[in-house]
Amino acid sequence: MFLLDTNICSYLISNAEPYSQNILGHLTRYGKKDIFISSITVAEMFYGIENSTQKELNLKLMGDFISNFGVLDFTSKNAASYGKIRLEMKNKNRRIGDMDMLIAAVALSNDLVLVTNNEKDFKDISELRMENWSV
Repeated sequence: MFLLDTNICSYLISNAEPYSQNILGHLTRYGKKDIFISSITVAEMFYGIENSTQKELNLKLMGDFISNFGVLDFTSKNAASYGKIRLEMKNKNRRIGDMDMLIAAVALSNDLVLVTNNEKDFKDISELRMENWSV
């Protein structure tokens, strides 16, 4: 089962080529019942909408998009995983964004493969499994 990173969701919503066609191929292969997004990604998408000039259109597009997937709320189990990830990054002297660590925590604590086009941001997180469906 899979967790979509925010950039993958953005490619799909905006129909960014060639990424979106590649991602759609994977979605078709696995089926949407095995693919999730996190409430952290939803929050990032809401920020993008607030920062856009076409808020109403983008809000509708996001709502339509989200309705296709299960949304995993951030839980105390995820928070515990986040604490471990953050300490690991500190010990490795590696700086990555808090939102990325939160998304990784959701993936790890739910035993999901993170689907991202930003492997470099996540590569130092132990035990995190990743795939890039945009290529």
